Amino acid sequence: MRRDPRDGGVARGDLIWLMRPDGTDAHAITEDPDVLHGMPIWSPDGRYLLFQRYSLSEPLSYPSIWILEAESGDLRKVVEAGYLPGWLP
Repeated sequence: MRRDPRDGGVARGDLIWLMRPDGTDAHAITEDPDVLHGMPIWSPDGRYLLFQRYSLSEPLSYPSIWILEAESGDLRKVVEAGYLPGWLP
């Protein structure tokens, strides 16, 4: 994770970025600067990334759990109110 450098140094939320091991082809997979994105964890086969989202514009809301399919880039919410995403063995 890193702050989005496109915002002129004023960063609110954390974005999740993907890149090659050598640091090239870096791109954000999350776009909303008013959301904290965190706790990313890859599936054992490397096909999916599970992570938590928390809205900064709704401070009394609960975090939600989202999943990204790495190959397609498909993002979807899997848990409406959830904490600490993880994969079961």
